[in-house]
Amino acid sequence: MDEQKYPKLETTCRSIFQQSRQILSWGWDDRFQAALLQFPVTAKDAVLAMLNSHFDAHWGSSNIDKAPEVVQVVCDNLGGIRDDQLLFATDTSQDALILAAYWPWQNGQTISIRILLAVPQLADADFDKLLDRFKTWFCD
Repeated sequence: MDEQKYPKLETTCRSIFQQSRQILSWGWDDRFQAALLQFPVTAKDAVLAMLNSHFDAHWGSSNIDKAPEVVQVVCDNLGGIRDDQLLFATDTSQDALILAAYWPWQNGQTISIRILLAVPQLADADFDKLLDRFKTWFCD
C-alpha cells in the first residue's frame, strides 16, 4: 500500500484530534477498531459543532435506510442505530470514508463517539496497515 495514499483521511483525523484534545481524551476501541472519545453530556453542543464542521452528512434512525450502502454496512456492524444516535460520514463519493458514531449513553450523563474508517475496495492486509496509521492520528 502506498503510505501517502489517503492524505485527506489523515488531515481530517488529525484536525478532529487537535480540535478536541484540549478538553477531551481519546482512547482506542479494539472491538470496533475505532478511536474512542467519551465525554459528559455538558460538552454535547461543542462536540456536535466539531463533528458538523468535519463531516459532510449524518443519519439517524429515521433516515439511515437512505444512507449509502457503505454507511449502512458500518451501521449494521456497530449494532444498528437507536433514536438518539447519529452516524456521521465524510464525502461518501470518495473511495475512503471517515465515520463518526455518536452514541449517547442510557445514563443520560455520557456520550461516546467512535471514529472509524471505511475503505471497501482496500485489501485486508492494506486496510490493516492503514488502520495502524489511523491509530497514530489520535495520539500526540
